[in-house]
Amino acid sequence: MEKDESSSKPLVDENILNFIYEAVDSYAAWDIITYLSMGREKKVATIEEISDSIGRDKNDLVPILDNFVEKGYVSQSQRMGKKFFSISQEKEKERKIHDFVKFSSTREGRLKIIYIITKHRMEH
Repeated sequence: MEKDESSSKPLVDENILNFIYEAVDSYAAWDIITYLSMGREKKVATIEEISDSIGRDKNDLVPILDNFVEKGYVSQSQRMGKKFFSISQEKEKERKIHDFVKFSSTREGRLKIIYIITKHRMEH
């Protein structure tokens, strides 16, 4: 578990840390999950819409979205020959995403997430 170096308390809640390690292991993944979870209503978007909104190449997003779908955090549907993505309706997955997005809405939370993702990527 990541610890605050000035004390023995955890850097972040263990559930959020596990979610980062399991699903949000890159800044692009963070962008995607935040984009899909923002707003009052369920956001349903194509990869092109996600790409345009977060400013990332859609080809870079395909493996990340596939990983989210495989792990059950994002649902995928197909209509009119296009794939659409949205946050899973599975309650436990929704809760993890909500907790992560809420944590990342503060400056302190964002700095801690940046530290964790960067450190984790350097170690692996």
